[in-house]
Amino acid sequence: MLESENEISVEAFYSTKQVAEMTELSDDLIRVYQKEFNLQVERTSRGHRRFTQKNISDLLAIKEKIQTEGWTYNQVREWLEGSVNMDKTPEPKSNFEKQVEDLAEKVTDQNGLLQMLIQKLDEQSKVMEQQQRYIEDSLKMRDRHLTEHLRSQFEVAVAVEAPKRTGRGKPGFFQRLFKTR
Repeated sequence: MLESENEISVEAFYSTKQVAEMTELSDDLIRVYQKEFNLQVERTSRGHRRFTQKNISDLLAIKEKIQTEGWTYNQVREWLEGSVNMDKTPEPKSNFEKQVEDLAEKVTDQNGLLQMLIQKLDEQSKVMEQQQRYIEDSLKMRDRHLTEHLRSQFEVAVAVEAPKRTGRGKPGFFQRLFKTR
């Protein structure tokens, strides 16, 4: 056997910071490109991105298409999916068309954010409903306990007053003084 057949191919992986230095893209833009264009990157056990040389080449090509040639994200997506002929360079967009496409992308992003906010509001609404039910149940229980306590206090008061009204029980001061019994 040849020595090269026994060797295990080890591919080099690069951190987001290293890729940022190599591509002159910001960390944030690298993450956006990775998510937006579905670039498959490895992750460490702690979730950190690790890029291969192919990922770096893809990022540089995407950077070239967007920043130099003026392609939109949709055009880059089509190109990555193989829908755009690489020999045919898309016609340069007018400034107005670029602005419209940028606004359309921003609206799409805002809609996604809005959906996320709606979901969070729904979750918070459910939590608040649970808390309201808990408070209502607690108040009902408190009212029940207070009612029972007041009822027992009333029964004690009635039991104490009953002998006084009927004349039974211990004679009062005037009864003993005048011996009216």
